[in-house]
Amino acid sequence: HIHTHMLLASVALLCLRQALALQVALFTLGLEGAVQNGGISSFASDFVRNVVCKHNTTVVLVDADLTMNRTRVTELHAPCLARLVGLSIQDDGAVPLQASHAMRLSLRVYTWLQRQASTDWDLLWFHDWQGIGFYTQMARAQARRRFLTRTTVWVGLHSPSLWDWEHSGQPMPAYGDLLLTHHMEATSVQLADTVISPSQYMLNWALEQGWIAPNTGHVLANPYRQQRPEPVAAASLGPVRKLVFFGRLEWRKGLALFCDALLLLKDQHGEWFAQVEVLLLGKPVSHAVSSFSSEAYLNMRLRKQNISYAIHTCDRREALDFLHAHASEILVVIPSMMDNAPYTVQECVSNGIPFVASSVGGIPELVPECLQENLFRPTSGDCALAIMLHSNSRRKQHSTQCSLRSQITDWVELVASVAPPPVPDIVRSATLPASEIQVSVCIPTHGRYEQLLESLFSLQAQQPATPPFQVVVIDDGGTLKRLSEQQQQVVESLLQDIGTRSLLHVNDNNLGDGASRNKAAELSSGQYLVFLDDDNLAKPNMLSEFVSRMEASHFECLVSFLDQFDSCELNLETPIATSRWLALGGAVAAGMYRNVLGDVSMIVVRSLFLSLGGFSTDKGVGNTDWELLARLALHNAASPYSVGVAPEALVWYRACATSTRLSHARTRTGGMAAHLRSLRPYLQAVAAPLRPALLYARSLAQRLDFQADAGWEHFGGAGGVQAHSIRDFGDGEQGYRGWQYGAVVCRRYSPCLSSAFQQLDAFSAAEQRWFSRLLPAHLEHRAHSLHAAFHEGQVVRAVRRWTAPEAMSVRVEAYFAPLAEACAASLGVEFSVELGQEHSHHSTVWQQRVFAGDCATQAKAHLRTLHLQPGDVLDFAVTPMGLSDEYGGVRFTAVIVLEEG
Repeated sequence: HIHTHMLLASVALLCLRQALALQVALFTLGLEGAVQNGGISSFASDFVRNVVCKHNTTVVLVDADLTMNRTRVTELHAPCLARLVGLSIQDDGAVPLQASHAMRLSLRVYTWLQRQASTDWDLLWFHDWQGIGFYTQMARAQARRRFLTRTTVWVGLHSPSLWDWEHSGQPMPAYGDLLLTHHMEATSVQLADTVISPSQYMLNWALEQGWIAPNTGHVLANPYRQQRPEPVAAASLGPVRKLVFFGRLEWRKGLALFCDALLLLKDQHGEWFAQVEVLLLGKPVSHAVSSFSSEAYLNMRLRKQNISYAIHTCDRREALDFLHAHASEILVVIPSMMDNAPYTVQECVSNGIPFVASSVGGIPELVPECLQENLFRPTSGDCALAIMLHSNSRRKQHSTQCSLRSQITDWVELVASVAPPPVPDIVRSATLPASEIQVSVCIPTHGRYEQLLESLFSLQAQQPATPPFQVVVIDDGGTLKRLSEQQQQVVESLLQDIGTRSLLHVNDNNLGDGASRNKAAELSSGQYLVFLDDDNLAKPNMLSEFVSRMEASHFECLVSFLDQFDSCELNLETPIATSRWLALGGAVAAGMYRNVLGDVSMIVVRSLFLSLGGFSTDKGVGNTDWELLARLALHNAASPYSVGVAPEALVWYRACATSTRLSHARTRTGGMAAHLRSLRPYLQAVAAPLRPALLYARSLAQRLDFQADAGWEHFGGAGGVQAHSIRDFGDGEQGYRGWQYGAVVCRRYSPCLSSAFQQLDAFSAAEQRWFSRLLPAHLEHRAHSLHAAFHEGQVVRAVRRWTAPEAMSVRVEAYFAPLAEACAASLGVEFSVELGQEHSHHSTVWQQRVFAGDCATQAKAHLRTLHLQPGDVLDFAVTPMGLSDEYGGVRFTAVIVLEEG
């Protein structure tokens, strides 16, 4: 009986523990054992081991392939890890995405969570960096009764991208991707149930940015547990023989400051300095935009001054083991220019490792009062002085009794307090009678009868659960009246079938799409307005999704993703998507330069739309939707609920020569006039003296847009607008930055046979290899370049297409250089350029072969100036000549130079 009771008690205790255990998911871009080092990796591992170990914890490593290191990661975190998942954007779907890298990561997280519908999550953790929780939190804010209903979302403040860039000492990357990421991070923090920062400094920064409200958020130090049972004792400390820079080798972490301090020490304390070994314990970095490289910088600053040094790149455990092993003779230097709550400081304090650190950001919060003398101002003189002072009085300034209270218990208690958050009861139309129109679909049309029919058919096919709606068609310019009587009856019959309240209004004069949409809104009777171009199609769930998401949230306007399809013909079958365009909603800062806000296919509260004056009525100028969305976003810019995005593709977007957006892009006024139109809300939002600065910034951005649309990348300097194929052909992605790769047959002194071009079909991430039904197996991709064992004249050709956005004169320059140190004089490339229109015959305007000669310098070729009209297409083809496995490959560059005038 005693044994039976003991067994029952054990079973009861186990059941109680399981009942109390939470379902926790941690989403992170780093984890010990998978990513070499970094604060995010350290936090994720400490959170799993020290905070949620007793719960059912799933770690989702984002943007990672765990094929090679899953076993090691599992061993490092056992037994605290219930499940380990690696999410790669190579698996983000069959449809190519038009989106930034951060947007693709965030969408990958959201789609994974959608597939885990059977798991009742209690707690989701996201870090702010890269906004990986953005689309998940957007969807949750719009569908709390359907998605993550009982789930609490925490977001940790680690290193916001804009904050990091402000203190990085590096130029901002082109095309404003940083601004896109900034919006995603801000919204992720704003929509979180709880925000946790490891320092009061970073919480204050978030408050200044408007990310959080006053007196909200928690400050909890990183849940680090002392690695060694006994810290380094003061009695064991001897003279300093090793100066150790501890941290990532970059400007923000104080690399330049450290170099300056070393030069001062060499000049002022040469005899002492000659006995000291300089070590750098951290990860080297490189920045493509500024061409900065840690290793090159150190070589320039130190080695040329006859200062020897060594770089040790190791993981967190190896670094701490090294510091412990040499603690008696080292002094760790942490000279950050700005920091949040670096693990390097926390690890030194907790383990009694001698250190000095700069007094910036959240670092003073990590250092106990008795070690505050170890801090210095971030100047080279103060850094050198702190090193010398600590070296001369090591035992006095070192204390094993000096440590901060661990906050692991506070973390554990906070997790234990997690409870399902209240679901907001928001139903805007609760008082409407069931017969009342809830949403009005506004469609302007002008001379596109067949496409209009397709749009109306798509609305006729809306799901049965769709709320009551009407369709308001504005015949702009009376083009429908010029059709046959039978064709007019088809349109009228479709409108009657959709709903008795649907109507057709005729503008006798062609007023333009903005004025026509305003007229449709004026004639509508719905609480919400949905706008649809006459050549686009609504997916069957468009209206039901739009309305249900608006009803369940505080959003004033929602946009959605677009599935693009290529067809100019009437086709009643379901289209086939060629790409998916992702939007961000109210990304105010990024939206000043690029339309990432959304498309005209939006839903908006009718009363708000009318109060803001609707669309502007410029005729024949594009960016109508961009301008309105910017006004809606700026109307309530501090709120994440101004313009949201439903992270689903609810609209089929037609891409052909007659499409609304493409038609505007081909007109003379579609260039600068359209850009100025979308800038107007921003000009109206700032004081008059600042408006010229905005105009200037936008004109610079337009130049970058021109380059980005062409797929080029700008690196400054005399090189102009460039794209290196081997650098850009990355991550196994055919078509990356517009380049397509395939095979052609070439002969030594005759042109390559373009008609034989065969594009590579598919990439295997597991085998790192390209496959094609038409290509021999030896043609493969490895390490960001193409290598082939050539036979029978078959080589790789890179091709891309560029379309002139407006009338302009350009010249084309081409460069190439060998990648291998040794090469043959026969190594070269064939450049060719063909000119034509999108769907017409192309003629060759340039074909030239350039050979390396002695391989000492890069070769260059020029094409005469071309005078292009809007829509003119240039097809580029670059074919390496004379390559072999022995000689490696070539780096080629094609440059479009806009002529003056």
